[in-house]
Amino acid sequence: MMAMDDVNPYAAPQHDLPLNAAAPEPGFGIWRDGELLLMREDALLPDRCVMCNAPAAGRRVRVSLRWLAPIHVFGFSIPLFERGARIEVGVCPRHRRRRRLAMAAVWLLYALGLSMVIVALANFPPRLPFVLPNWLVLDLMAGGLIVMISAPICETLLVSPPVKPHSIQGGYIRLKKVDPDYLAELPPFRIED
Repeated sequence: MMAMDDVNPYAAPQHDLPLNAAAPEPGFGIWRDGELLLMREDALLPDRCVMCNAPAAGRRVRVSLRWLAPIHVFGFSIPLFERGARIEVGVCPRHRRRRRLAMAAVWLLYALGLSMVIVALANFPPRLPFVLPNWLVLDLMAGGLIVMISAPICETLLVSPPVKPHSIQGGYIRLKKVDPDYLAELPPFRIED
């Protein structure tokens, strides 16, 4: 039996179990499948930009992937249920800067639309030191609402994710929109007999 003087309450926990939870090696569980990138869900992508194959310098973007798994009925594909995954992809400084500028533009649109609506609402009853004509108040309200509604559409167009899912099935993800030079560096996927 150990005496209380021999126990260090600040020591790290000790155990005899092996540590098998190490992060996977870059490139392990990643292949090219034609024009698609095939990867395991827990795979770590190389430190290259998936959009242009330039060095990513450790910069990564977390991407939430959503894919509607289809069922086939009488020759038609009907999206039935959603599958998702979260991965990290490398992005070069140039594409990261473009992404940040696009997000800033979208937030400015939100702010502009909200300020237009607030100015219009401040005139019912008039609380501003100046009174705006009714036609201008209605134009501000309508314009602000249109700008606020168009901001998510601009976000979808401008701030698209660097990659898109082709399919998510059985612990594997197939990605499209990957640079061909990036794919050329990966080993080809072969079905073993």
